[in-house]
Amino acid sequence: MFSEANKINVNIYQDFKDLPKFVVEFWQKASQRDYFQGFSWFSNFVETVVSNDDSIYIYVLTDTNDSVCMILPLWNKCGKKGIWPIHVINGLSNYYSPYFQPIWNENADVMAVLDTLVYHFKHFNPSWHAMTLAPMDLGCVNNSLLVQVLKNHGLWVRPYFACANWIINLHDSDFSTYFKSRPSKLRNTYHRRRKKLEQEHKYVIKVFRDNEDIEEAISSYEFIYDKSWKQNEPYVNFIPGLIRTCSKDDKLRLGVLYINNKPAASQLWIISGNSAAIYKLAYDPAFKSYSVGTILTMHLAEHVITYDTVSCLDYLTGDDSYKSEWMDTRRELMGLYVINPSTIKGKFLIAKENLSQFKHRISRTKKSNFENVDTDLKCETISDATQEALR
Repeated sequence: MFSEANKINVNIYQDFKDLPKFVVEFWQKASQRDYFQGFSWFSNFVETVVSNDDSIYIYVLTDTNDSVCMILPLWNKCGKKGIWPIHVINGLSNYYSPYFQPIWNENADVMAVLDTLVYHFKHFNPSWHAMTLAPMDLGCVNNSLLVQVLKNHGLWVRPYFACANWIINLHDSDFSTYFKSRPSKLRNTYHRRRKKLEQEHKYVIKVFRDNEDIEEAISSYEFIYDKSWKQNEPYVNFIPGLIRTCSKDDKLRLGVLYINNKPAASQLWIISGNSAAIYKLAYDPAFKSYSVGTILTMHLAEHVITYDTVSCLDYLTGDDSYKSEWMDTRRELMGLYVINPSTIKGKFLIAKENLSQFKHRISRTKKSNFENVDTDLKCETISDATQEALR
């Protein structure tokens, strides 16, 4: 599809193998800014998570010179059809994804590209009923403009809370400065438990970075994960695939703490742009009294600050209380729930959401009358019935 008004071309690919070379090269370069929006990340996601029954749609918008303006990977998951199936399009993301947003050319005409994209959604693919994009940083200008353009085209849009995100901007400080800025409780715990571990056991920490010994890294990680309190991974090949992918791209910082030559704690960190992202962590509960997780986190923080000279540490998704000890800024990442009102099912979904929100507001008003609190909603929520339909 070509838009004469905006001179923007829309191409849709359903297989990564069909992407033109110039698109792949652009996408690979984008990973230097944000690894979680890069070609390698999505390639591994499609290979290890997306089933053969699912469909992917890679929207590539280009200008008249065949320069990539923006890429938006989408996912149509094959779920329960039911008596009255709802056609839902999702961003190519799930609980493994710390961030999701369109992949932009920094020189693109953002409004022209978004206008063309949303026009295409509405007029050239009219059969969809709902769309979800998450988790997104709506503080990003381009993402907030996407909300505006969706509404301008008459689509129903509701932002909703997706997850919390804890980060700390280092402002060119060295590790010593970062360490001194942490709460005294954390610093004291680290010193005491490391001393205890040194006195009672022989331990060593190894940081895996490249393809050398990568299978040992994966084996050690899985050994610890199996012994930890965490549930089994729903997609068993995703993490090993991610570790291998990151090692090839020189983004891997996988730390393993060995006690008496056996893995006791492991953490998967990923270099993403100027940030070090703490992606996965686990430890053997048998060594909990030594705070092996704290010792390993401190070691990796020193490694990425000193050797990778990162300017930000990012604990990614989750609002666990311990994260505030390591970070200093909490952000809220949002999701966008979009409904197509040009379809009968879309009109039904909108009516259902509006009814749910009306009941929610009435409930909050009654509560506020009793407790005398402000009833303004910072963001809306999605009804339970609709959440079930989106699964």
